[in-house]
Amino acid sequence: MIFHVESYCYGSGKTILEIQISLNISRAFVQAYLTYKKCVYIVKERILNAERIRRYRQRKKAKKDIINSCPDPGYEMV
Repeated sequence: MIFHVESYCYGSGKTILEIQISLNISRAFVQAYLTYKKCVYIVKERILNAERIRRYRQRKKAKKDIINSCPDPGYEMV
């Protein structure tokens, strides 16, 4: 069945819904047996979670930069 699902998708360019209906299986089953391709998505509008992650990383970097630019806490100024 695994090869059959993959060949339905990649061989003929059908959508998940079309594969689901033609094989009479659930959407989860189709998605579970399709191969996974890792890729980078470049979109004009970022989704909310991606924007939150970007801001978090900026804050984290800024904090690290501030800590690194301060003198040692044990350092005594004269």
